[in-house]
Amino acid sequence: MKAPPAGAAKHRVPDYNDKTQQIRKPPKANKRRRFETLVLRYYSGVYNFAYRLTDDPVEAVGLTHGAFISTRKQLKNVAMRSKL
Repeated sequence: MKAPPAGAAKHRVPDYNDKTQQIRKPPKANKRRRFETLVLRYYSGVYNFAYRLTDDPVEAVGLTHGAFISTRKQLKNVAMRSKL
């Protein structure tokens, strides 16, 4: 068995009792994927609701887009508050 090269990082076995490892934030790509899943799940319902309110497909798309932008901002605010 070869010795690791000088300066190579040693593999660290995770300690599941270590609280610092349990509090890690998910990577941004994971957050983006979760938000995209949320949009895919609820887009048609939000759009249909907006269309029934306005009876205009173009305005319904704008309202739907605005609703999801607002939701994303609110989710960021909630995440910031939970850090306190």
